[in-house]
Amino acid sequence: TENLQFTLGENTELFGRLQRITEVSVKNGISPVYRQNMAEAACLHSQARK
Repeated sequence: TENLQFTLGENTELFGRLQRITEVSVKNGISPVYRQNMAEAACLHSQARK
């Protein structure tokens, strides 16, 4: 259980860091590029499912 808790803690820290990076990116105006990448990924995903 200690290992599991440790991993969970690490994941939470990583997630928090990722969230901060995303927030900074949005503030810096990287948001449109990010949105375009997400749209392209979603498009590829839907094409792959057909």
